[in-house]
Amino acid sequence: MKTIGNGAAAKKFYLITIQSLLYVFLYYVTNYAAYLRSIDRRWIAIPAVDYQIPFLDFFVWPYISAYVLNTVGVFLITKNTEYEEFKKITAAYFTNLIVLVVFYFVIPMRAVRADIDPNGSYSLWAMNILHGAMFPYNTFPSAHVSYSFLTGLIAYSGKYKYRTFIIIDSLLIVLSTLFIKEHVLIDVVTGIILATVCHKEKDKLYRLYAYLYKNYFSRAQSHI
Repeated sequence: MKTIGNGAAAKKFYLITIQSLLYVFLYYVTNYAAYLRSIDRRWIAIPAVDYQIPFLDFFVWPYISAYVLNTVGVFLITKNTEYEEFKKITAAYFTNLIVLVVFYFVIPMRAVRADIDPNGSYSLWAMNILHGAMFPYNTFPSAHVSYSFLTGLIAYSGKYKYRTFIIIDSLLIVLSTLFIKEHVLIDVVTGIILATVCHKEKDKLYRLYAYLYKNYFSRAQSHI
């Protein structure tokens, strides 16, 4: 695989950082909007299989690792990727984000979280901090699942240095959303579907964004 120069690596780091910060910003905007609207919409018919999934507090650690996987992890597996391919990957991530935001504004769902004793273990203590930092809204589709599964698919599709670790961690993150009761199966399944479509169609998505930029954004800039 062709090695990229420092300039391309810096651009990649910049794009990954922008995408991550944009996600955090929109996460809190959509959640605060749900809070202001007093959203209490939950799944009234949860499949019986969801109730059979045990609560495993130690899965909070893979859950937390998603924030590293989908920032540092993405940079590590794409730092030697051809820049044109990286732009297609970026298009997939931005599309994933756009779809999530649309769902969160149109169909904001409230999580059904487990009652925990933060003094029970280090894992429960970490969960308590997580619950305090995160709103209980916008669970459908699961952003943790869609982002992490997309990262896993990207790692799987190339011969990257950290490929095996990224794939294993992404799968553990998907499972963690169920085991710590942050999501139900429908949230997870839709997250996987969203990630799969974004990854499969990343070439078309990149061409769409390139077309929109060339024909609208760049033209608008020329009139400023």
